[in-house]
Amino acid sequence: MTYETEFIKRFDAIEEVAAQPWKLENLLPRPLVAGTPAGTLTAEGAKLLDPTGTLQPGVVLAPPEGDAGTGMVATNSVRVRTGNVSAGTSIFAMVVLEHKLARLHPEVDLVTTPAGDLAGMSHANNFTSDLNAWVGLFGQFAAAIGQPVDAGTLYGTLFRAAIADDVDADCGGLLNYPFRSGEFLAGLPEGRPLFARSPEARMSLGNFMRTQLFSAFSPVKIGMDVMTKDEGVAVDSLVGHGGIFTTPKVAQKILAAAFDTPIKVMATAAEGGAWGMAVLADYLWHAGPAARRLPRHPRLRRRGLHHGSAGRQRRGRLRSLLRPLPQGAADRACRHRKHPAGNQITVHRNNSKPDERNTIWQRWLITARKYELKSSRCAKWSPPCTSSSSSGIWWCGPQATSRSACTPPT
Repeated sequence: MTYETEFIKRFDAIEEVAAQPWKLENLLPRPLVAGTPAGTLTAEGAKLLDPTGTLQPGVVLAPPEGDAGTGMVATNSVRVRTGNVSAGTSIFAMVVLEHKLARLHPEVDLVTTPAGDLAGMSHANNFTSDLNAWVGLFGQFAAAIGQPVDAGTLYGTLFRAAIADDVDADCGGLLNYPFRSGEFLAGLPEGRPLFARSPEARMSLGNFMRTQLFSAFSPVKIGMDVMTKDEGVAVDSLVGHGGIFTTPKVAQKILAAAFDTPIKVMATAAEGGAWGMAVLADYLWHAGPAARRLPRHPRLRRRGLHHGSAGRQRRGRLRSLLRPLPQGAADRACRHRKHPAGNQITVHRNNSKPDERNTIWQRWLITARKYELKSSRCAKWSPPCTSSSSSGIWWCGPQATSRSACTPPT
């Protein structure tokens, strides 16, 4: 993997740049794809990180990734036409592209997966700040009447009200602008949060919370619309992760309706990039020829993680798990498990034909999810929400804005 040579040539051709004694390609760091060793921890580095001396030098380092790369890995969204939505104080939505965009769009940032495939990202500064302010107001009211509630109960109760049976699909005519800070996507240099309603609007708790949740996703939708509508980017499904998705089904349904795209949520929804970086680090030991070049660290040899016989045996066991699960196996695995949050949707099989260059990489992520199945628990929603035995996942489609609209994929 390398940089866009045409862009580098254009930059170097700028008159002011051409006059410099250096070339851009000599200043840029060498990009490393997932599974490539990025060096080892030095004695000085180990002492800096751990003055007690417990951490020893020689630890192999994985290529570092930012929120974008770790988010893709954490959600197993590294194949084309898949993507993820990372929701927190700010929010971004990202899709792995089948082709380059036809022209420049300021609303879309171009990044790559850890394997080097091009991805488009829509990033918004605003997401939960305005929402948290309103939820905090309800919490203050509960405390004022002598009935304080914990944050989990407070958020869960308010969020569930947004998808109750008596809620209007159009939020009852309520309107909310969630811009606590400036928002480039909306052309706002400064934040001005605003809630408004007409005299005829139906003001209720459910409609109010539904308005808050839909408006929270509205800034990031601007960039997503540029990709899907202006550039024709195809999206098969998105995976949501972040604390807002820990409340069963609520944010998942709202986001599916807002993006008009099926949304999946995994058991690690609240873990974010930390889980993704952990998978990237462990992937070093299963990346084919790269794994065989790793140094024989004495502590790793004792654990069977080096590239010798023990490491080969471990990789052999892993390869035995890489076969697709039999049809319906994931459903049977979930049948006797119930996730306390009630919203796990885990992919346990893959019948697609990935690009040959990324086969090992994609299969390792699937293997990681199979390990997760052993320790995690799965939700089994009651009808009419059903699972698809052909894909082994629970599904909420874009039409799932009410309890009666959760259906398997077609």
